[in-house]
Amino acid sequence: MANSDNYYEFLGVEPTASQDEIKKAYRKLAFKYHPDTGSEKDDELFKRLQFIYSILNDPIERKSYDESIAYRSYKKHERSHAEYGKQKEYKKEESPAPENYDVATFVNGLEVVDSAGARQYIQLGDYLYYKVVVNKKALFYEYKGSDYYRTKVLKIYSKKRNNFRKVPLFVVNYQGVCHVLFEADFQKHWLTEDGFRAVENKNIRNTLIAGFTVITIILYWLFNI
Repeated sequence: MANSDNYYEFLGVEPTASQDEIKKAYRKLAFKYHPDTGSEKDDELFKRLQFIYSILNDPIERKSYDESIAYRSYKKHERSHAEYGKQKEYKKEESPAPENYDVATFVNGLEVVDSAGARQYIQLGDYLYYKVVVNKKALFYEYKGSDYYRTKVLKIYSKKRNNFRKVPLFVVNYQGVCHVLFEADFQKHWLTEDGFRAVENKNIRNTLIAGFTVITIILYWLFNI
C-alpha cells in the first residue's frame, strides 16, 4: 500500500514477517517503482521504499520502529507492540511489555552527540538526518551511493525526568509517520544539522581531490606520450 504510513503495510507484509519475506517484498516493489526501469516509475515512492527497507532490514532499527508503532498505537488505540511479541518473530524470547513513550516529560531543547561526533543543542522544529544507501547512476554507470532523509523534531524527551529501559531522545516525523529515536541508535545512525554539514563538506573536499587527481594523471599522460 504505497499510500500507507505503516512501513509493513507499505511493503505488503505482516509485522511478524521474516527478513527473507521483507527482502522479497522490497525487491518486488523496487522493480515496480525504480525511476529508470520500473513498470510504474516513481522517484518519490522509490526513495521512500529505500528508506523503509533500510529500517526494516536492520534488526536494531526494526525493533526501534516496532516500538514506535507501539508509541502511535497508544494514541490511536491500535494493536500494540505487546501483541507482536506473541507472534513467530518474537517467540524465542519474551519481550517486556511496551513502554508508553507518550506519557513522559518533554522539554524544548536537548544537547546531543550525533553519529559524526558533532555536538549540537537541538530544539523543537530542528531537522535531523538519516543516511541510507541508494542506487545512483552517472551516465551509463550504476553504483551504490548515499542519500540523507531529513526529519523534523516534533518532541524532545527530558533525560533527567524520564525513566525508560531505553533512553528516548526525540519524536520525529517522516512522511506522516511518528518515529521515536533512542540515544544508542541516534549516536550510530543519525546526524544533526552541524554533523550533516560537516559530512557534506568532507564529501565535497574528497570529490574535488579525486577530480584533481584524475585530471593531473590525464594531463601527465597526454604530455608524456
